[in-house]
Formats: sequence, C-alpha cells, structure tokens
Amino acid sequence: TPPIRGDIFDSEKNLVAANASLYEFVLYKNLNKNYLDEVYKLNKLINLDLKILSIIEKLKTFNAYSPFVLSRANWQQIVEFEKNKFLFTSIKIIESKKRYYPHKNLSQIIGYMGKSSDNKQLYPIGIFHLEKTYDEYLKGKPGKIFNEVNSRGKVIREISIEEPKKGNSLNLTINLKLQNFAQSALPLSNKGSIVVLNRFDGSVLSMNSNPTY
Repeated sequence: TPPIRGDIFDSEKNLVAANASLYEFVLYKNLNKNYLDEVYKLNKLINLDLKILSIIEKLKTFNAYSPFVLSRANWQQIVEFEKNKFLFTSIKIIESKKRYYPHKNLSQIIGYMGKSSDNKQLYPIGIFHLEKTYDEYLKGKPGKIFNEVNSRGKVIREISIEEPKKGNSLNLTINLKLQNFAQSALPLSNKGSIVVLNRFDGSVLSMNSNPTY
C-alpha cells in the first residue's frame, strides 16, 4: 500500500500541503491468472466504461505484484462492489492519497508531486522545490500485505498486514499571512518579486513573484 506523505506547515502551523483521500479499483495480476475475466465482469457490473483494449495493452508489461489502477471509485460504486466482492480475487478497492495544496500562491515555494522518469519508482515523488528537496524526509514508508498463495497463484489467506508509515512533517519559516500580504502588493499586470527575510537569522519569511503558476 502507498506511503503516506508528511504534511507541510507554515511558521504558525497553518497547513500548506497535505493529503486528501480518494478510492480506486486496482488490479493485482498475481492474484488470479484469469484477471482479465474479472476486468470485464467489473466493467459490466458497475458500468465503469473502462477502456478495455488500452488496459489490456498496459497490463502486458505491468508488474504482476503492483496495483494497477483501473478507475476511481465513488461511494455508490464502492457499495455495489462490496455486495459482490466474492466474485473477485484480483480486483480490490484501495484508499490512495492525493497531494493537496490549499494556498495557490505558495506553489512556487512548495512545488508539486509527479511521476518519476525512473520505472523503479512505484509511487509519485516530489518534482520541484521543497517537495523535491525534502522528498526523502517527507515520503514515508509503504505498507505491505503478506498472503499465502497456492501453486496457481491464487490467494488462500491473508497472513498479515504491515501498515504504511507516514513521513515526517516539514515546518517552514514562511509566514502565510505575510506571504498573502506581499502577494497582494504585487501588481498582477507587472513582473516583479518580493522577498522578506528575518533580519536576525536570515530565514525567509515570504517569497513572492509575478507571474505565478
């Protein structure tokens, strides 16, 4: 299961980067050799309108032991699946975490998450700025599910679950109120930047520029 990334706070403990929950239908190829039958079954049962041919092509080279995301799952679809989950061995619903940034004018400081160009990375990583610089510190540790399987690769029973560990929280010297005030002082029509430093220790209290992204 995916690691839970640490939160980021400003100097007054205001949350500036966090994780929002979402639910997804995922497929584990190793749990049933007839996993494609289950994909067709799920698509018909819940009317997901899956792009089956595209999924088949991607699954050919996808790691059998990693979760392949089929679709997002809303509450009604989750309920319908739970009523019929005895029909599925390779398809599960998992909770994922999507990175959430409540303050747009901090994007040039915090950065964002994205997919790695390295195929060995199973989960999103920090791409720019603080998310990238402190990626190892923030990223946490993924969980594990240990199953007993028979000679055909079918799960007989679940042995144990190792829950994912949340990454460390990052506390910034940036002050959100000062950041917002400085941004409001920058004319939207002009290019420019404002940086405010603590005169005693040199720490950055706000850092703004136009244009933003």
